[in-house]
Amino acid sequence: MMETRKEMRKARREAKLMRKYDTENDIRYLGPLSYRSFKIMGWLCLAMSQVVVLLELERKFDPSMAAELFMPITVLHLLSNMALPFFLIANFALILNAADGYKRQLLMYGAFSLAIVAASVFGFQRYAIGIADFITNEEQNASAYLYDLFYTNTEDGYLSFNLFIDLFLCALLMFFINYRPKSIFTGEKLKIFRALAVLPILYEIACIVFKCLSVEKIIRLPFIVFPFLTVKPSMTFLVFVILAFFIKRRERRFLSTGRTHEEYLEFLKTRRNSFQFSKYSARILAIIGILDLVGMFFVGFIIQMLSPEDSLVYTHISAHLSALGIGQSLALLLLAPLMLLFSYTRIPANKAFDTFIPIIGIAIIVLIYIEGGYNFILMVPDMLASLDIGSIGSLGSLIMP
Repeated sequence: MMETRKEMRKARREAKLMRKYDTENDIRYLGPLSYRSFKIMGWLCLAMSQVVVLLELERKFDPSMAAELFMPITVLHLLSNMALPFFLIANFALILNAADGYKRQLLMYGAFSLAIVAASVFGFQRYAIGIADFITNEEQNASAYLYDLFYTNTEDGYLSFNLFIDLFLCALLMFFINYRPKSIFTGEKLKIFRALAVLPILYEIACIVFKCLSVEKIIRLPFIVFPFLTVKPSMTFLVFVILAFFIKRRERRFLSTGRTHEEYLEFLKTRRNSFQFSKYSARILAIIGILDLVGMFFVGFIIQMLSPEDSLVYTHISAHLSALGIGQSLALLLLAPLMLLFSYTRIPANKAFDTFIPIIGIAIIVLIYIEGGYNFILMVPDMLASLDIGSIGSLGSLIMP
């Protein structure tokens, strides 16, 4: 009798799984938002993030503008935090819809990451040092001058702006978790390939450690490191990790019903699976966003209890929370309801247009930096009036790039 009950329970579980992963009776609902919609919104948010970088620099170099810039930076920063989640969800759609999705995403975001690194190094060496040399009239101290100017006017001591590093790491993580190699890493060696998923996680942790050490003034990160730092909150990365393992778990459960991997690939194209993925994503985004907000309010309460009038303590701890990526996930709550309107199986017409989306996005960002550079040049006279160039140069000689 005991064996019969166990067999009955097992049969019921298997029947439930078969219904859940049914490829014959698909649902009718198809969300109106596709991967293209999220890519466009992601690029718009990315452009906003670059505006935030420029406004933050202006606020750091011109403290008199802090009050005036507070609200624009707060609003734009909130919206810019949605860039990475938009791109990540779009990446899921592209990868789940295309067999070569991993290769395409890795090549694209790897190329974009290196392009940002190259542009940053060129901009620093060619323009930033050139302007500093013009100001100080001492070429050998120009780089040191910039270091002192930056580190004496920042609380955290670093800049992170290369969002494509985050996107590359996330694509790499999903590649190691879900991709099925056709050579080398086959059979028992597949476990080695799966274990490589720890590499992007370790990179993320290393960036957090460097940021915290920079906030504590234990180390001074050279400018060359900045474009290699991750940008977005660690909570967003956590969401991605959860969703990546969710997809892997669904694959295993599907195969446990006795079906093949080829049948699983067909199931991925169903509206049923698309809507289940959207619902699960919406829940995770909401849960992580709420936990992040609760944690932020709790830390703020503790700070208020311990040192209610010490603004320096609040500023220092806020910088640490920013380095840890805590208190920056309100964007996840805004994105959660949009996920119910998203369907990765919706394929927009005229796929050639996808090629122009990053080109248009990059053009907008270039225009933003041209305008930002122009306004920075206009600020130089006021900055010079508030600085003692000689003392900064002598201090800067202690730091070499």
